[in-house]
Amino acid sequence: MNIISEGRQDGFPILLLHGLGANAESWYFQIPALLDAGYRVIAPDLPGFGKSIFEGDQWNFDRVTQELVQILRSAGIKKMGLMGISMGGVIGLKLAAEYPDLVLMSVLVNTFAVLRPRRWSEFRYFVRRGVRAFFLSPQAQAELVASRIFPSDDKRLFREMLTQSIKQADPKVYRQAMLALTRFDGRELAKRITNPVLVVSGAKDTTIPLYLQKRLVELLPNGGHVIIEGGGHALPIDQPGLFNQVMLSFYANPSEMVRTYCSKSTNGCLQEKF
Repeated sequence: MNIISEGRQDGFPILLLHGLGANAESWYFQIPALLDAGYRVIAPDLPGFGKSIFEGDQWNFDRVTQELVQILRSAGIKKMGLMGISMGGVIGLKLAAEYPDLVLMSVLVNTFAVLRPRRWSEFRYFVRRGVRAFFLSPQAQAELVASRIFPSDDKRLFREMLTQSIKQADPKVYRQAMLALTRFDGRELAKRITNPVLVVSGAKDTTIPLYLQKRLVELLPNGGHVIIEGGGHALPIDQPGLFNQVMLSFYANPSEMVRTYCSKSTNGCLQEKF
């Protein structure tokens, strides 16, 4: 597995997990901020994406999480924080639930416990992606996905980078990962996570609807929710300044951050907007 590993060896480790079709370089704005704050950064290209090759017949979340844990243990990492976006957030959710002694705090960005869109326009988008990925090729949907995530001209460079990243992904892995996401049900996993979790959402995310992210927060026993206005699905790139502020504040004092941004009520966790 290709891994970006930087920072002081005695720095507290933070595992960064990218989304579907992306790679470790998508944390372009976060890695320097974490290093400047004294953290140790571990950012893999997940199997089948970026420069990482997937060897096997069936790509699934169980296999990926087990492979990550083996790598972390081989590196001597016994305690860490993590941050995952979208698909990376799903993997992060599994890691946090299944390895609570390893994952002490988690930032989950624009992710979900279960992907069940209720609006036709949202469902139609995923159908279009599936048709292009399964009946044409993952490459055929690269421009569709990238243009939806980065629609504005000022993000054209990032749109082109994501397009190329999706085209470089292993087509079989991409399809299997898409299926795994549609079948994933992390509701019971979320209920098991007692360590602090901060869900960070882009108010303008057009990929993972905000109501699905709110449902995830409501399941977390020790979860907080921050919504960043103006941010889309690629929130760490859309709003890097605000996002990094939230990220670093949480890692510095996760329990306090969760208390600050989560008021438990009959409606679950009340989110804070930035």
